[in-house]
Amino acid sequence: MIGKDDNNSKQISRFDKIINKMKSISISIVCVTIVVGSIAAYIASVCSDNVTIDTLSGFIGIVLGVVALTTSIVSMVVSFYSIEKSDESTKELNALLQEIKYIQTNTEKLVAKIDENQGKIANMFTNSGANTQTKDVKQNPNQDWYKVNKDED
Repeated sequence: MIGKDDNNSKQISRFDKIINKMKSISISIVCVTIVVGSIAAYIASVCSDNVTIDTLSGFIGIVLGVVALTTSIVSMVVSFYSIEKSDESTKELNALLQEIKYIQTNTEKLVAKIDENQGKIANMFTNSGANTQTKDVKQNPNQDWYKVNKDED
């Protein structure tokens, strides 16, 4: 399982590199194709008298086809990349959720132990005669509790 996660992270980092290269390359290809196509159409119309609107329209269609092909390839690669990133983030979230559940169950166990120990400590005090002060206060309702404790010292 660990090797598979390591393999996925290597694959994601490889996709990161591919995406960064494709961004710069695709922008370059699109810009160069449009510029070269525009210049070629202009030169063809100036240099030749046989160039008709149909010929230019076909040429522009080819240029736009190349641009569309380039952007669709980049779009496809980016969609695969986003799916991989989504899967990776889902796995990370599930791992964090499992860790939070583990911490929660351990905290609940510790709270239960603390409650149990508090109950034991309370029972120790009540069984060891710690309630004599309350008896003195109950027997002398007119005196302050502070005074009762001070008299005992």
